[in-house]
Amino acid sequence: MKISLTLSTLFLASFAFTQNYSPIAVTGFNYDVIAEATPAMSTTNTSIDGSDYVLYSQNYGTQLSTGSGLPNTGLITSGNSTYQLAPYTSDNVIFLSTGQTDSLEFTTPSSYSSLSFLGFSSEGPGTVLFVIKFTDGSAMVVNNNNLPDWFDGSNAVLSGFDRTGRTGDTPDLSTFAPYLYRINVNLSCADQAKLVQRVMIINTTSFPTIKTAIFAVSGAATVNATSILDFQDLNCFGETDGFIQLTPSGLTPITYSWNTTPVVTSQNLNNRGAGTYTCTITDATGCSKQLTQILTQPAAIGSNQTAAICAGESFTVGSFTHTTSGTYNDPLPSFSGCDSIVTTVLTVTAINSNISLSGNQFSAVTNGAQYQWLNCGNGYAIVPGATSQTFIPTVNGAYAVSITVNNCTDTSSCIVISTLGIEEDHKSSISCSPNPVKDVLQITTDEAIRSIEVMDLFGKKQALSLNENSLQMNDLANGVYLIHVITLSGDSKLLRVIKQ
Repeated sequence: MKISLTLSTLFLASFAFTQNYSPIAVTGFNYDVIAEATPAMSTTNTSIDGSDYVLYSQNYGTQLSTGSGLPNTGLITSGNSTYQLAPYTSDNVIFLSTGQTDSLEFTTPSSYSSLSFLGFSSEGPGTVLFVIKFTDGSAMVVNNNNLPDWFDGSNAVLSGFDRTGRTGDTPDLSTFAPYLYRINVNLSCADQAKLVQRVMIINTTSFPTIKTAIFAVSGAATVNATSILDFQDLNCFGETDGFIQLTPSGLTPITYSWNTTPVVTSQNLNNRGAGTYTCTITDATGCSKQLTQILTQPAAIGSNQTAAICAGESFTVGSFTHTTSGTYNDPLPSFSGCDSIVTTVLTVTAINSNISLSGNQFSAVTNGAQYQWLNCGNGYAIVPGATSQTFIPTVNGAYAVSITVNNCTDTSSCIVISTLGIEEDHKSSISCSPNPVKDVLQITTDEAIRSIEVMDLFGKKQALSLNENSLQMNDLANGVYLIHVITLSGDSKLLRVIKQ
């Protein structure tokens, strides 16, 4: 029966940490076990097992019409991992019996986060020990690495490429075997900073008949914290259109942690303002490096100003209106496409206009201001010379004060004083009725009235006629009035009357 098996039908396995492994150029292979042409006896120099089998290339398979064989190029890819077999025309395997040792020399010493070895055992499962040696003379020992049998194992990288008898060119025509497996070795973070120079391989299998075969080695780069694909500084002052894009290398999965609040864990950083940004990049081996990028911004376009307004007023910059003290940064459109920033330090002056009356003295609560006392009963006329914080009037009336601070002026409420020059003498009885009154107020006294004076609570005198001790009050506005009555004998009294 003729069995046709092409490379596209070979089984490729992918499992943890299969990404990012690339071929490493090495020398030191000790045997040729891959026949590139017939007869196999003349194109190989040893057999793999006691049954005299060797591997063969697709070219060999074409000659015998098997449709199988290892790729003529020697390139094997599984997922994102690639291995390069040595040329089939020369030694192409480190082939070891139990207890034997040999080494692969790296053509160009380099640093790696992980190494991946491609191979198998024959005559049963084997174990190998790797001694990874660095250019500084140090070494890393990795023991007890299981290497499954080429016809009995799982998680193969490549399978179904067949084998042939070295003597007689008799292909096995297997549709599932042999198998090639990988052994991944992660380097410590400290060793990742070193250059790998060679790897010593020891067959540590306990059974003397089991042989181990290593065909290729690939490596994963150390996590690279210096690869910046692109970044963009800010176009305008104060904007957040900056970004940083990374292209780190290393054994995946790779994690990211930016020094932002909250912490960003994505590979790229977008929509950022000016500042210094640091990303901690950690690969699958747990090793980290940091990348720092500064995003800059152009100088601000704008101006600074100070302004002062009075309480109740407002200050406007463009479309922004402010009524309280503070520092404001208001953007204004400009022809350059970037907003200009107008910084305004605004001071709002609020005046406490309260006044108090103690005895005959008025006092303004606010200190350190400019003062002008006013006569409320005389149309808020200024009181000449009354420009102090305190004021003692000479006549009864209602008074207020105008207070000025920082060119802002506020006027107090009016307070009435009605006790100046009035010394009440109650030798005769003086009274009035009715109280409250609507029209006529009757003044009652023991003797004739010499004078009567009526004023409102603002100190404004009211012209009323007295007719036989009667006051006509119907023309007065409703409110409280003070009536000062003096008799012929000098007896006096201040009456408070409510007009309704």
